[in-house]
Amino acid sequence: MSGDIMGNQYANKFIETLPLKKLKELQLAKVKKMVAFAYENSKFYHDKYNKAGVNPYKIDSLDDFAKFPILSKEELQMNYPFGLLSVPFNKVKFSFMSGGTSGDLPIAIQYSEEDWKEVSRAGGKMFPAAGLKPATEDDPGDIIYYAFGKGHVIECFKQGVRDLGYIVVEPSVSTAKPEDHLRIMKEHGVTAYTGSPIGQKSMNLSSLKEFDESDFGEGVLEKQVKAFILAGAPTPLEMAKDFRSMRKTVTSAYGSTEIGGIAYGAHNCDIGPGTWHTFGDVSLVEIVDENNSPLGSGERGRALITSLGPGDTIEQILGERAVPIIRYDMGDEITFIEGKSCECGRTPQYVAMPKRIKNLSRLKTNCGGDT
Repeated sequence: MSGDIMGNQYANKFIETLPLKKLKELQLAKVKKMVAFAYENSKFYHDKYNKAGVNPYKIDSLDDFAKFPILSKEELQMNYPFGLLSVPFNKVKFSFMSGGTSGDLPIAIQYSEEDWKEVSRAGGKMFPAAGLKPATEDDPGDIIYYAFGKGHVIECFKQGVRDLGYIVVEPSVSTAKPEDHLRIMKEHGVTAYTGSPIGQKSMNLSSLKEFDESDFGEGVLEKQVKAFILAGAPTPLEMAKDFRSMRKTVTSAYGSTEIGGIAYGAHNCDIGPGTWHTFGDVSLVEIVDENNSPLGSGERGRALITSLGPGDTIEQILGERAVPIIRYDMGDEITFIEGKSCECGRTPQYVAMPKRIKNLSRLKTNCGGDT
């Protein structure tokens, strides 16, 4: 583990502090391999690229890539559940679903073992970034309370922190009352909470905070927990302000079931409210205007996201994913920023202030401008 105890810590210092030019070279190399893989292994992408008249073997720059067709939510829905699967069935580890519960059509995204390892590594970055220390032989480090439910891609958080050596306390699904969660947190000496700020019945930070501050509470969150790593819903601004007034760390993530992690916050970032570092090694972010024309750094437009797959260097690139997600229109509006340095030392590539502009049914991994 690199970094100091003030939160300037990294899960993978090499990749998280990569110079922007080097990151973009890595992104281009990954794009080239992923597009070729999708074209060769997916009838959907083969037909889509042929119809668009683009050459999947002729991508010399990210500007060339911007000429490739956009993937829509509707295309994912129409190909439910296995229409975009690009690997043999026996390589699939999970199939995560989004939507399908409120009248809209579902989306299913399959993950291979390598896909899952990669999204878990990305999710794990958030915890050192929040200033948390893993266990050692003589010290339990920061003990993390995992308060998300089961069955969706945000479980990568749990796998990611375990792989980094943290102790994770996961409550039983029968633990339904806020007082039960707080009791378990107190008994285990929990110092970090990861979960949804709202929703999920009693398994959300808002419910825990309300009970903990009542006449029946013991002040566990204020006295014991020092960091809150949140996802699943936008964090209420007042909640974030309250915890920060207690000198607590509050960070959040932005992502989706279709992609996994897109961006995350760090403990000592100084880049501005509602702004996160991209998971630039695993996800490529583009922004376009209403005519699908590319926009530049500092501009605001529709987010297009591409999954890049594993590999910290060009030589290590795997170049495949069970379901390639290439130039996916998330239905979100964001500001994309490059080049502005941050005190934490991470690569200067950011997304800021996501805003839903189209009703996409995405599974509980998108946290909005709360910081």
